[in-house]
Amino acid sequence: MVGGPNALWSFAAFAPAAGLAVAAGAAGIAAPVGIACAAGAVAWTAIDLLAIDPRLRRGAGSITDITTAFMRRALRAGTVDDVARDLTLTLTRALGARLGRAALIVPGAEGVVRAIALAGAPPQLGDPSAALEWLGLLDDSIDRAGIATWVDRPAEDGGGDGPRAALALCDATGADVVLPLRHRGMLLGVVTLARPPERAGDPELARLLRALRAYTTAAVARAFLAAEVVQKGKLSKSVDLATAMQEAMMPSEKPVRRPDFELRGLFRPVAECGGDLWMWRSIGEDKVLLLIADATGHGAAPALLAAVAKGTVDALCELAGTDVDPGQLLSQLGRVVYRAGKRRYMMTAFAAVVDLRTRTVKVANAGQNFPFVVRASGPEGTPVVEPIVVRGDTLGSAPRVRYDSQERTIAPGDRLFLYTDGVIDAGTPVKEPWGEKRLRRLLVAMARERGTKLPDLIWAELEQHTAGNPMGDDVTMLVFELLDAAAAGAG
Repeated sequence: MVGGPNALWSFAAFAPAAGLAVAAGAAGIAAPVGIACAAGAVAWTAIDLLAIDPRLRRGAGSITDITTAFMRRALRAGTVDDVARDLTLTLTRALGARLGRAALIVPGAEGVVRAIALAGAPPQLGDPSAALEWLGLLDDSIDRAGIATWVDRPAEDGGGDGPRAALALCDATGADVVLPLRHRGMLLGVVTLARPPERAGDPELARLLRALRAYTTAAVARAFLAAEVVQKGKLSKSVDLATAMQEAMMPSEKPVRRPDFELRGLFRPVAECGGDLWMWRSIGEDKVLLLIADATGHGAAPALLAAVAKGTVDALCELAGTDVDPGQLLSQLGRVVYRAGKRRYMMTAFAAVVDLRTRTVKVANAGQNFPFVVRASGPEGTPVVEPIVVRGDTLGSAPRVRYDSQERTIAPGDRLFLYTDGVIDAGTPVKEPWGEKRLRRLLVAMARERGTKLPDLIWAELEQHTAGNPMGDDVTMLVFELLDAAAAGAG
């Protein structure tokens, strides 16, 4: 628990009562001294239970308590300053008087960088653009020692001036750890923090910071989205700290290969930024989360809504551990999307949790196209493509919507194919849409191709169909194939 030191203080606060009780027993409970000691023990215990311990516990709490409280506040925050205030409260609750300097760095008006002090004096940044551009390439938090290891690398590998500028940013902010608030190639902000020296290697603090990073990314994106809705696009050119709104990027499109599964995702936006989202995440040793989503519209606002969704899912998974249920995940995500998009922007989504040990998959759907299960050999020895028919309302259409999970079995060699409607709508409005029938026929024809090749093969068919005309919508695909690890090992 993050509040471990508070537990020690709680024990210390109770120690006088314990000492008085021992003294009462030694003196004899009937003796005047014993009676006085016993009365003192009772009084001190009452003070401890009614006043001291509750006060200590308000500063303690589990990681789940602290981050959940932050999520509830921050995702209702109307502005970035509100997010900063909530982040200050959370860090103070987690670290107390041991909290060092901390700052939230975000874009301001007309591309000017703002540094909001969370603890300590406001930092004087100078020109942080080189540092922010380098930090915008990172997928995770990094400490000062980690940054230093990059300095001597070749510039083409990310070394040189970028990490040197990041070290200078650490000096300016007094930080020893930096949390990039990054989503799909967009750097929405940076949190800098000076950890207590004795907590620098604390895994519980590291877990807390990972969760806060995810939630803060979502909260900052939501604040920008709220401004985008109010100002009708005036922030579109100043969202990204490093390059003003660089091309949105999904996770790496390189195939992911594991002994018991392979997967690959592909994202092609129709505009500079897209509202599609795909992600995967290992849950413990035996489960994998798959998620695909599509925010309404194109450009900055849908991309920011996708950032809100991604940060929320990351943080919810961090808190849930191995107990991620796709229906519950979409239910919680729907409430966030409703608050963030204010029904002007909504999102469809499909979530699946594959259990590699039991070879089952639990799924839930929020208005997304039905994914497919592709079997290379059906009952008659021919490939079979079956839709996963699960229905649910669009995320953000109502304040609270319940999504139920359904479970089905899968076998080694089975593939899950998830996609957004940009795939089947390709060609519009210039010509007829590519359509679901063509997609199903192609999945059958390619059933014996390696699963990780499917996104590229399908994309080639879409390009041929559109004949050089722009796609009508973002195109996103995710394919997951279950493997037989035991058979592969034996082979």
